[in-house]
Amino acid sequence: DRVVALMKRIVVISLRPWHVLSVAAVLVVIALAVAFWPRPVAGGEGGYAETFYSNSEALPVYANENQGAMLAVIIDDFGSGRDGVSQMMAIDRHLTFAVLPYEPFTKDNAEQGNKLGYEIIVHLPMEPVHGKTNWLGPNGILCSQDSQKISALTRMALHDVPYAKGANVHMGSKASADDRVIGCIIDEVAKAGMFFVDSKTGAKSVILSIADKAGVPCLERNVFLDGQQPKSYVLKQLRQAQGIALKQGYAVAIGHVGVEGGKVTAEAIREMLPELDKNGVRLVFVSELMQALGILEQKQTAASN
Repeated sequence: DRVVALMKRIVVISLRPWHVLSVAAVLVVIALAVAFWPRPVAGGEGGYAETFYSNSEALPVYANENQGAMLAVIIDDFGSGRDGVSQMMAIDRHLTFAVLPYEPFTKDNAEQGNKLGYEIIVHLPMEPVHGKTNWLGPNGILCSQDSQKISALTRMALHDVPYAKGANVHMGSKASADDRVIGCIIDEVAKAGMFFVDSKTGAKSVILSIADKAGVPCLERNVFLDGQQPKSYVLKQLRQAQGIALKQGYAVAIGHVGVEGGKVTAEAIREMLPELDKNGVRLVFVSELMQALGILEQKQTAASN
């Protein structure tokens, strides 16, 4: 009897077609919102986060001698996000800080980093294939701009970051594949007497070839360390960078302060220091790595001739 009484209380809802359509519409809206919600692409900023291995035919002799393996770690996005800045500046090793121009903390981060003994470079905002151009911040370099404006924006950015010795790419997967755009940028880098690091945010980058022709010292990124990932991932990427350095004598890795990495990346680097030391991998500035590879001297000689 109790079961029968309970069954009588159950209200049976008959589903109509518009009920099904309404639920389907809501699910579609949610799916589209998740798919197209603006956010940086993990790791490569421009959507190309593959590990890059250097050409084995161009490996330096020093890799088999007494200098050991060298790892240059660049930390992007100083000047803007605050997460992890103080933690990164507490790591007592040779790190290169890439500072965004025109941002609220550009001058403070560059000056403090230089005072503490870190190497400073300009994190040059360049147009990506994926993402919004407003992610570049003020005065981003776009492929639609004429050559005169691109040159002017590059000069402004290089002069806006105090103590900068070089520059690398912020986003830039689209701009880095454009010969005209990169030609304008590299010409200004050459005039400023700086070096350049291709962050390899795009698979079709022409930066290295144009820099070589212009006599500008240039290296390419091998590994991205973070991109809104947990510490376990960052540690895995650091070990991958370590492996490349041990195999070919050197490697270039890029991490971030702010939303892309921050405290997580700083903690991972600090935790990896004993392992790097044990395996004979030295953290070096980008300029130190270039000097060890003979890139700075070769380019300076070519430029003077």
